[in-house]
Amino acid sequence: MGRMRFMLALAVASGHAGSFFGTDIYPKVPGSHAVQIFYMISGFLIALILSGKYADTPRGNWIFHSNRAVKIYVPYLAILAVTAIAWLVIYAASGSAGPLTVFFRDGATMSFGAWAFAVVTNLFLLGMEWGSLLILRGGELLLSVRAIEQPPSAIDFTIIVPAWTLSLELAFYLIAPFILRRHFLLIAALALASYTFRFQAFAYGFRSIATEYRFFRSNSACSCMAP
Repeated sequence: MGRMRFMLALAVASGHAGSFFGTDIYPKVPGSHAVQIFYMISGFLIALILSGKYADTPRGNWIFHSNRAVKIYVPYLAILAVTAIAWLVIYAASGSAGPLTVFFRDGATMSFGAWAFAVVTNLFLLGMEWGSLLILRGGELLLSVRAIEQPPSAIDFTIIVPAWTLSLELAFYLIAPFILRRHFLLIAALALASYTFRFQAFAYGFRSIATEYRFFRSNSACSCMAP
């Protein structure tokens, strides 16, 4: 399991580094496929943890949720703070703002809703993946299935770029205790509903980078069916 996770991490990293090196330095597994396999591994591991460590009670669920939140938010917020401060210093010294560019470039024209989305998703993560479905036009956020392919989009608000995966992870953690302990037939039914939603949406033309693997409702089956 550890070796597989390491290989998948390399695949994802190579996908992000491809533009720098001019090629996929680790082409065995496409980055998008690696992300979806991560969803499955996460579902499997969380099912094991829930069955062996946490009681199926309100208190047990609370301990599970609080432990997951601490493990994600403490390192994430620390990295977010360091990243933001570092880029503010770099901007003051050189004028390059990196992931903060959109705020300096469009901040004055962004609506309250756009600012609220940017601040809330960067601080609390939940809903961050929706940035892949929102385009920024005239300071307002508008829904678009192909927002990533139509920049600028709300994904530009994300300071820690890969953090949208944490939003999906947190969403899964929220529902995991109420699904993974249930009868297999219920889990299978929910997975079937998720797959049906996914492929019906694709059939009607709602297919893009965002809906392929950044939209929780069409990817939750990967995690739920892993056990």
